[in-house]
Parts: sequence; C-alpha cells; structure tokens
Amino acid sequence: MKRIFPLTVITLLLFANAFATDRFVNPNLSQGNGTTLFTTITAAVAAAENGDRIIVTSSTYNEAELTINKSLQIIPQTAGTTINFNANIKISSTSELKVELIGLNLGFYSVLAVNDGLPNNPTSLNLINISCENILIDKDYIIPNIIESNVANEIIIRAGNVLKTNCNKLFIYDGPDSNLLLGNIIISNNNISSVLQFYNDDLKFIISNNILHDIYITNWNKNIELSNEIFNNNFISKDNNCNALTGNAPRVYFSVVGQLGGCCDYYTEFRVSYYNIIFTSNLFDTSPLFPKPSYMDSGTSPQFSTNQDRNLIRNIYNSCQEPSRNYGWNSLSSIFPNEYSSGYFEWSYNHKKLPKTINTATSLSFTNLESLSLINDAGNPNHKYYDIDLTINDRGINGGPYSQLNYNASNPNNSRAFIFDLEMPSDIFPNGNIEIKAKAYHKN
Repeated sequence: MKRIFPLTVITLLLFANAFATDRFVNPNLSQGNGTTLFTTITAAVAAAENGDRIIVTSSTYNEAELTINKSLQIIPQTAGTTINFNANIKISSTSELKVELIGLNLGFYSVLAVNDGLPNNPTSLNLINISCENILIDKDYIIPNIIESNVANEIIIRAGNVLKTNCNKLFIYDGPDSNLLLGNIIISNNNISSVLQFYNDDLKFIISNNILHDIYITNWNKNIELSNEIFNNNFISKDNNCNALTGNAPRVYFSVVGQLGGCCDYYTEFRVSYYNIIFTSNLFDTSPLFPKPSYMDSGTSPQFSTNQDRNLIRNIYNSCQEPSRNYGWNSLSSIFPNEYSSGYFEWSYNHKKLPKTINTATSLSFTNLESLSLINDAGNPNHKYYDIDLTINDRGINGGPYSQLNYNASNPNNSRAFIFDLEMPSDIFPNGNIEIKAKAYHKN
C-alpha cells in the first residue's frame, strides 16, 4: 500500500521582482523622451523609480561613474548579450534596496558598495554574468549573490553567495556581532586561482565543488550547533610564477587557525573555541602544506589570524612575498586539530591524509579510504552528501549535492532557472511533514 506524505514547502527564494516601469536605453537614438527612452544608462537610472527595470541595447557605454541608490534591475535587451559599461558602479545602500545587474562588462572597472545596509532591512544585490576588475562589497547588511561572473582580481564580501564565478582572490571577511540574520554563506562551483580566505565568525559557511589553490580559514562561526563544511573541492597546486612562493615544488597551503590574541601564546586562553568544520571528499593533486605547530608556540601571533591580515595575504600574491617569516609550513605536522580545542574537525574520505601528529586530538574525527588511485563514488557515505541520484557522492568537483552536474536543465535553451541550494530531508517517514528549502536565481 502506498503511503501519502504531507508536503510542506517552506521557502523557495527566486531572485525575481515585480517591476513598475520598463525604461529602454539605446545610444543610437537621436534623443530620448526623458521617461521611457534614453540614450545613456546614467540618464535612465536618474529617471527611474524603485522597482523599475532598465532594458539596455547591447553596445558600449562610455559614461561617468554610476551610483545606484534605488531598487532597479539593469539587463540586456537581448538575453545572453553583453552591455559594455566603462565606469565603476557604486551601490549606495538604503532601506530594503534590491539591485540586480545582469550581463554587464565593466572592463577594468569595478562594482563597489559605499555604505552599510540596514540591520532590519538588508540590501539585496544580485550580480549575474558580470565581468569586471573587482567586486568590493566590504560592508555590513548587504547580501550579494555573485553568479556566473568573471572577476579579474578580487572579490570581497561579508555575507551572501558566490556561485559559478572565476576570480583571482576571494575574501569572505567579517568581524563579530554583525550580519547575524543573513543566513549561511555558500561558495560553490567557482574557480579561485590564487587564494580563498575566510574570516567570518557569525555565519555558517559551505565551500563546495570549487577549484581552489590556497585556503586560509582564519576565523569562523564558533556556534557549536552549526557545522561549517568544506567538501568536494579540487585543490590544484601551482607556483604563481613567483620564486619566493615556489620553494622546491608547487604547493597547496591549507591553514585553519582560530582567532588569536595580539601578543599571546596559541596554547593558552586564546586558542580556538570550536572547530565545527567538516572537511570531506576533497581532492589534492599534491600533498598539502600545513602550518607547523612550533610556529604557533611563540610570543607573537602568526599572520592570518586577525582582520588586518587580509592586506598581508593580498600582498603575498600581488608582490610574490613569502607567506610569512614567522609562519612555517610542512606536510608532516599541523597545528590543527589539537586536544585543546572543543567542537570537532571531521577530516574524511580524501586521497591525502592529515599529518599523523594530530591523530590523538580528542576533537578529531578521522576516516580515510586507502587507495593508490582517485576513486569515483567513494565520498562521504552520509546521506547529506549523496549525489542527487542517491548514489554515494563522487570526490571532487563533480560530486555531492552542489555539483553543477546535478542541475543541468533538460532543455538548457529554454530553462533559465538554476537552483543552487536545496535543503530536504534524507529520510522520510510515514505521516511526516517534508520541509523543503530552496534558493535559486533566474536569468533574464
């Protein structure tokens, strides 16, 4: 006999708005009418009201710096084409601001936030198919969703999501006691060619199905009820064409360091509060390098431990500096996890093992598949990490629930919606309510 289960859909978040007025921009017009027809994007934005949609003919627009302080959508008139806009775009946050930019190529210019949003009415900023030099959303209470974009240099955010995007450096960067209501942070399906640094102690993070090089997790949400996850990533070694960074071979730096005091021993009161990190089903193409324990047992804090160290990490890659003269690295020992820390660090199902020196850590869950080759369908057997076809997930970028392979449309020419975060129960019981939460975006 079939069982019928009640179904409750809790949330389906689509980045879609009901727009008040369509305003069209075409530089080939002899003149606009000041209401619905314009020859420049700047004029259309100036005339627009909250909720309007600005539809732009694909062309090149050499205009002055553009400041947006209204809820607007700016999109190409023809889906899939590009708007060349040769100037910076600044987002000036106001109450409940909702901005969506699609298909813009800013060249050597950037998208920037100039002020914080509001705690009770955060700004929503969707950047889809954007090409630019930088995306600098280094402000509180702004939720950026950066999707299918190409950023030549760096991205800085404090909350939000980065999906299917190429960039050189990505900083997720926030201090304590802000952005508490903005949900988790998803970094998925990206190609980050130099470094990913995560310094954010308020929000849960998921780092999955990315191609990465160096990763520094220097502060994170220490709430024992939250599990931060790093899974199904490919860590690719390279030498950055810098002699100072090369050493004897290409390398992957993997650093997990807690928030430290400015002048105090790591093994005293300023040690990590909780790990709460699950690191599973990732692939390395070479043995990763870890920070040596001895370099943490000194009178000064190491680099990559305070919020000022974003500039230090940036300079490493911009100027080919050594990672740190006070921060040694090797592949045989590590400062994490250690028996002084609460919480847990689960390292599992990876081709490369953690250094043996930390195996006695009480906070560590360690499992590994012994193999001389990289095995598909050999990831974490927990239901949570299954592929969407309910097989045990592949290790690396094509495995697990965030794989791009899971969301290929049956008809990609007509299907523009893309679900990037789907939460649903792995076990279903008779007469139980099924709660499904999904996040998605819709292309123009």
